[in-house]
Amino acid sequence: MNRIQSPSNPEIKQIAALHRTKERNAAGLFLIEGPHLLQEALASDLVKIERIYVTERYAQTSEGLQCLQRAAQRAITLTELSEQAFSKAAETETPQGVLAVAALPNVGLDDLPANQIVLFLDRVQDPGNVGTMIRTAAAAGAGGVIVADGGSDPFSGKVVRASQGAIFTLP
Repeated sequence: MNRIQSPSNPEIKQIAALHRTKERNAAGLFLIEGPHLLQEALASDLVKIERIYVTERYAQTSEGLQCLQRAAQRAITLTELSEQAFSKAAETETPQGVLAVAALPNVGLDDLPANQIVLFLDRVQDPGNVGTMIRTAAAAGAGGVIVADGGSDPFSGKVVRASQGAIFTLP
C-alpha cells in the first residue's frame, strides 16, 4: 500500500479539487466519504471505484481491515494518508478515516427501466433535499432519478451523504 504524508502532495490537491462541481465534471470523478457510503458503493454495480484512501487509524480497525480486503479482491488501488493529508482531501469537518474516488456514472435516459416510476428533480437547489429525495425514491422502489440542469449537483459530497448510499442503487 502506498503512503502519502504531505497535505501538499499533488494527488491530495487533485482529490480536494473534487469538492467542486466543475472539477468533478472535468475529471469525471467524485468522492465517496465515510465507511457506510463506501460499503454501499462497493456493493453496487453502478459505481466504479478507482482508488480508496485510508488513515492508519482506520486501516487498523476491524471495519478498516474488511474494507481493505474487499478493495484487494476488486483490485482497487489503496493508499494510506497521514491525518493531515486526509484532512485536506476530505470534505467533511470530522473525517471518518476512509474516502474513495469513483468514476461519475455514464447513465442516459435509455438506461432507465421501462414501466417504473422515475423521480424528476427540476432546479432543486438544496443538496440535502436532493439527497433525501434520492433516498426516498429508492425506498419507494423508483427505477431511477433525473436531476435537471440548474439544480444541485447529484454527486456533490452533501448530496451523496444525504442519500445515505441510495445514489449508488439508482440510475
